[in-house]
Amino acid sequence: MSIKNVLWGAPRIHGELLKLGFAVAQSTIAKYMVWNVGPSDQRRATFLRNHGPHIASMDLFVVPTICFIQLYVLVIVRLARRELVWINVTKHPTAEWIAQQITEAFPWNEAPRYLIRDRDAIYGAAVTRRLRAMRIRDKPLPSEDPFKYIEGLVNEKAGHIAGSDPRLPLQNYVTSVNVMALVEAKREGKYKKIIGDATAFLKKLQWDEEEGKNPSDNFYGGAGYDSKSRPDLSNTQMFLDALKEAGVGSDDPALKKALVFVSRCQNLKGEHNDQPWADKINDGSFIYSAAGEGSSKVEGSSPETGLLGYGSMTYAGIKSMIYCGVSKDDARVKKAYEWIQKHYTVDANPGMPKAYAHRGLY
Repeated sequence: MSIKNVLWGAPRIHGELLKLGFAVAQSTIAKYMVWNVGPSDQRRATFLRNHGPHIASMDLFVVPTICFIQLYVLVIVRLARRELVWINVTKHPTAEWIAQQITEAFPWNEAPRYLIRDRDAIYGAAVTRRLRAMRIRDKPLPSEDPFKYIEGLVNEKAGHIAGSDPRLPLQNYVTSVNVMALVEAKREGKYKKIIGDATAFLKKLQWDEEEGKNPSDNFYGGAGYDSKSRPDLSNTQMFLDALKEAGVGSDDPALKKALVFVSRCQNLKGEHNDQPWADKINDGSFIYSAAGEGSSKVEGSSPETGLLGYGSMTYAGIKSMIYCGVSKDDARVKKAYEWIQKHYTVDANPGMPKAYAHRGLY
């Protein structure tokens, strides 16, 4: 297969073999495939050295804010050193706005020869005219069904969407992301069973009575990287994102159990959080995990003196509570929102150590 299709890498061959019923690990394919490299072939490093300085790429993606407002972020990067050239945000993107960003990103004597982009309709005539005027060759990516790759990750036997032999720590995250992608594809007839099986798989990752945990245990209701990993709020929010997109309602037992765990991750002592550290700080922020003695990524935190909350987890806590049916007038949501108002910034993840200040920001 690699000889006949010289442009195919291990992931593509892996997906094709799965369709034919051959369950082979991607790492095995990469080890034994024939690499078609002749004496005159350009490797990636050579290509980037020769052409990288003249190539840039841009992409527009959506970032939801803590208030559930959608912001559109335009990023332009030079390929040579993966240098971030330009980034800007707007609530209402237009082709004219993008054209202006390109002008500001590249002074006339610094414009690249080629600009790679996807085929999103937002890149309209105003964008292509601006590129021509700046003598930048427009290079839209070829049209291809992006869901074919996800289809190659479907594991019918296990029920997840993380490949034939995935690392255990990836099962929750990868399956959750792929469930959301397949729901967004709006191909219900094609993907209904896959989404249903994946939803059932995700529910098995939740710590509950099947793992010998009852509602009084601080593991209860949370989800980890897999069915054996300690639960945390990061994995639990991804788990809830996927279930919500798959149509699971707030009255579902899985979401009711998840709410127990999410509530225990908040620095707020009360009927929903009986953890011994909950009243040490009591500011409404959320920590990484309530399991065990509790844990936070913030420096200086300890169960004895208090587990400091931080931005990305507080966002995850508010969002997860809303998904689980908690009203905005609930004391838990109000207290968390107060914390967000005091600490909100897009420059860093509030509370995270300086070395990881941008981790979890977007």
